[in-house]
Amino acid sequence: MNEQRFAWLLDLCADDGLTVEYVDLGPRRHGQYLRRHRRIELNRNLNLRQLVPGLGHEYAHHVYNDGCSTTFAERRAWEYAAQLLIAPEEYAAAERIVGHSVQAIALELDLTPVLVEAWRRWWRTASLANQPDDAWGA
Repeated sequence: MNEQRFAWLLDLCADDGLTVEYVDLGPRRHGQYLRRHRRIELNRNLNLRQLVPGLGHEYAHHVYNDGCSTTFAERRAWEYAAQLLIAPEEYAAAERIVGHSVQAIALELDLTPVLVEAWRRWWRTASLANQPDDAWGA
């Protein structure tokens, strides 16, 4: 599954004129988006389970034209990557199989806990936005 996700993300990047390179970003950084160069750099020391969310996250920085890293931009990029990579049906199926644990769902989806947590935040926000005006007694 991650091979397909990764190939799809690479195609999205290519369609948008982005290059993707693998570099050594040290032990903590998964990737970075270099807006001026239209390039995403991914840490070559990561496995595919880490690369897929990392590429989705950096692609989100491109989509939002982020030029610097702020708390808001990072959160938004994780949530964009999460909704891009996890369909609601996939999440629901994983939760039925393994329960509510973020780590267990991440393993079932072959993604990272950070992405699952971001998906939950995104889903809560999307669900609240779709509530009728009178849902809260308004």
